[in-house]
Amino acid sequence: MSSSETKATLRAKLGLDAIHSTLDNGTAVYNIRLPTYERYKGSSTGGAKGGDGVAQRGTLRQAC
Repeated sequence: MSSSETKATLRAKLGLDAIHSTLDNGTAVYNIRLPTYERYKGSSTGGAKGGDGVAQRGTLRQAC
């Protein structure tokens, strides 16, 4: 079975500061929020919500 790698470049201003945490096995996890133009109603509150959550595991590389 062959392995494949998917890469994506996301360019946006962060909605909130990145949240850094570490898993029990030592893997670093970064959670970031990127603003989008999509809006939807939240199921629990019925209020408008937006933004996409993105989780990055491993090492983050700084853009040049």
